[in-house]
Amino acid sequence: MKVIKDFEPEKETGLGSSAVPGTCGELIQGFAEGTDFLVTCPIDRFSLAVVDLSQHLRLPSPSSGGPVGSKTYGTYGVHEGQRAQLGSYSGPEHSPPAWVTMTGEDAPPSPEAFVWERWAAWRSGRLPAGHPATIKVRTALAALPEAKAGLDHEVRLWSQLPVGKGMASSTADIAAALGAWNLAAGRVPSPEELARRALAVEPSDGVMLPGIALFDHRRGLRFELLGDPPPIDILVFDFGGEVDTIAFNGADLHPLNVRKEPAIRDALELLRAGLREQDPRLIGEAASTSALVHQEILPKAGLERALELARAAGGMGICVAHSGTVVGLLFDPNRVSAREAESFLVPRMIQPSGPGAAYLGISRLTGGGLRALESPAPGAFPGNPVKVT
Repeated sequence: MKVIKDFEPEKETGLGSSAVPGTCGELIQGFAEGTDFLVTCPIDRFSLAVVDLSQHLRLPSPSSGGPVGSKTYGTYGVHEGQRAQLGSYSGPEHSPPAWVTMTGEDAPPSPEAFVWERWAAWRSGRLPAGHPATIKVRTALAALPEAKAGLDHEVRLWSQLPVGKGMASSTADIAAALGAWNLAAGRVPSPEELARRALAVEPSDGVMLPGIALFDHRRGLRFELLGDPPPIDILVFDFGGEVDTIAFNGADLHPLNVRKEPAIRDALELLRAGLREQDPRLIGEAASTSALVHQEILPKAGLERALELARAAGGMGICVAHSGTVVGLLFDPNRVSAREAESFLVPRMIQPSGPGAAYLGISRLTGGGLRALESPAPGAFPGNPVKVT
């Protein structure tokens, strides 16, 4: 998997493939220096898109089929409903497609990172009827010149990200599809263009920006590349429920955000220092500060206990989805094994949190940005997704 800046598109093929990471919420979110903003928390779980703009569409014909059971990680289950959320189908657990190569810091820390939660496929604008996530992608693609010209096309989309949890699923879907489409057309899209087009659809995360980034997620008036993250492992928990991020971001939260501005300024200063010095401890402290002061806006029952448990297991703190339901427990892999902490933490986190809670596994903090993928061979798709017309 190559970061987009190191990639030259195959200009003659009309085929493009790209992936964009999702998040475990945000490292920081709030108001400071006159701007509402978030600081991205990209992880090694992706949305992946393949687009064919050639006159003779070459993607394998989707087969028919239906839902199957969800993957279980050890004794800790994933919500059944996390699969089949794009369209009306899902598929079995998978290894990554053979043409996706992930090495170095992009490599996932555990096998469960390669469970593909949902997928969709459509040709020349026909898509699963009425599903919001798919409509958002189509809306973004419709503004591109080839779509305006009515060029025949086929789009395939897969994701490792459940919707409505604060893991940037919509933004990752949109950015991956835009990236694949541009690559298929022989263009290399800039992060700024991807951000602008995503924001034209809805308030967006900044996962299309490289590294860790500060991003005005409502208007796009400000973004700042803060640097690459040091190694940090994240135990990801879903506290249950679902948040409508569009409705949440449409609420008048400005007075509450202004009230917590001093704490957010301090957190941002800590985060800058942590990235500059590659110090996971400072990053954990910054994220924990933002998580705790956000309780006044979107409270999460048991969050303080989660922070206590993380520290008891040797962790550096917590991060949260400020407009979602996920909570991450942060660990420096050079000091503490997240896998060893898992057996201590999961029962203590899940059991008191009620029936809606779930453990989503271990992820690694990574840099944001569009990843360009090698062109797939026919049939080399995870699950050969069902086509919904």
